[in-house]
Order: sequence, then structure tokens, then C-alpha cells
Amino acid sequence: QGRVSVVGEAVQPKSVNYRAGLTLLDVMIEVGGLTPFANGNDARLVRMTGGRTKEFRGRVADLMKDGDTSANIELAPGDVILVKGSNAIGLSGLVREDAAGRLAHGNTTCSM
Repeated sequence: QGRVSVVGEAVQPKSVNYRAGLTLLDVMIEVGGLTPFANGNDARLVRMTGGRTKEFRGRVADLMKDGDTSANIELAPGDVILVKGSNAIGLSGLVREDAAGRLAHGNTTCSM
């Protein structure tokens, strides 16, 4: 019957068996959702239709985080969901200064 693949910033990227009525939400739950670095609303659904590749924008974050069911779409065998990463940088712990030493006393990286 085919498979649907999730690649990129999913917690457990993998291929899952296609079944009738399979949706984006079903597949994203199966792969464990989005990583903290995912840009879920810039995801892409790549589908072969009539011998041509078509690409659609997917709003996975709206679906997973906000429960926006209008972003839930029915999938087809062979679909590939590409979850792009964000350009954000994760920091953990105390940051005393940036690479150029410009962080003033009392400021945080969020207040810059």
C-alpha cells in the first residue's frame, strides 16, 4: 500500500505504513511531534501527482501546538513531509557576554 515519510526536525523521523484516511496529524503523532528547533509552519508536503512532483506548504505547528484542524490534511502513499529547522539558536545557562564582549551588565540575550 505504500509508505509516508517524515524527514527533518521531527522527534523521530521515519517512514510509516500508509493506510486509508491517514492524516498529517496521525503521522506527526507517530513520529513524536516536532523538535524544539522545528519551523513547523514552514513544513513541506512533497507529492507525486501525474508523474510530476508537487510541493505544498504544511502548517504542522498550527496543527500540533494550537489544535488548528484546518491544517490537518489527508495524506497519500509516497508522500514525504519535510519539517524544516528554524534559524534560532538555543542557549542554556548563564551568558556573560556575546562573542564580541558587548553584553552589558544586567542585560540578557533576550533584551538585546
